[in-house]
Amino acid sequence: MKKVAFLAVLLATLALTGNAAGKFLVVAWGASSADWTRVLGISAIRMGCSSVPQSCLQEAARLAKTQQVRSILIAVLLKPENVAQNGAAFAQLGASHPEIEEIGFDDFVGQAEKTKLRGGALSSLLADFSAALHSSGSHLKWGITVYQDELWNGKLSKLGLSDQTRAAVDVVHLFPHYRKEQIPLEKSVSEVKRLFPNAAVLLGNYAYDRREYLPCSVHGARCSDEEEISLFNNNLRQSLDLAKQGVVAGIELYPGNFGQEAAWKDWSNPRFCKDTERPECIQNTRIMVQELREALSALGAAAH
Repeated sequence: MKKVAFLAVLLATLALTGNAAGKFLVVAWGASSADWTRVLGISAIRMGCSSVPQSCLQEAARLAKTQQVRSILIAVLLKPENVAQNGAAFAQLGASHPEIEEIGFDDFVGQAEKTKLRGGALSSLLADFSAALHSSGSHLKWGITVYQDELWNGKLSKLGLSDQTRAAVDVVHLFPHYRKEQIPLEKSVSEVKRLFPNAAVLLGNYAYDRREYLPCSVHGARCSDEEEISLFNNNLRQSLDLAKQGVVAGIELYPGNFGQEAAWKDWSNPRFCKDTERPECIQNTRIMVQELREALSALGAAAH
């Protein structure tokens, strides 16, 4: 029932926001111009927040207004000392913030590992968070980000989450870790649905140059420019196909900031791009963003 209810909310959101594809949710991280939001059919913004719940909700409300989207999804920190209390605070404060759709954990496996909690204790903590977040008739959903390779390399299963805890997850944001994943996307989606039977699935797409950030595959070398762009395009097309078929609820785009590619703050971090290669990083990113624009614009035209 949770999954059905969440999908109903998504469809209502799409009807009100005029999604370019007309059929599924398009989520973006970061702010974009009104033109890009319209052309890409962005229906929701996902944002990170490490502050207290009240501050997170205030920033989310501001973002919803300035970006003219109906829904905001907030990614928060998974800290054992306050996560359940924060869940209760979000539930209480969220009643006056209908634009807030989800509270969740980005990089879920990594954050869960940092807690040092074993399966039973971790499951109990997350169950407390879920119960608090859904208390008092709260409309908020619980979401987590999972990377495709974590479904198969043992990292997710090693957490030892109980069946009940996994069943309480409302949304899974499924992102590729590497441009070349070893397991086909559709098979990974099926595995997510098996592990999290009540969760809607959003498929992540990295619309920026990641050559410096990670190798092309788990045991591979760095992607060439051509591979970086073509593999992004392949993942995007597969994601859109699954979304159009209704297999998943929609797609998610990172880092956002469309139309402002050269100004992205993380280009100054050599972990993301070498200083000597910044022009290439920006150019590759712009090519990906243009591919994204053309793909979603084409879907919008077809829908009309």
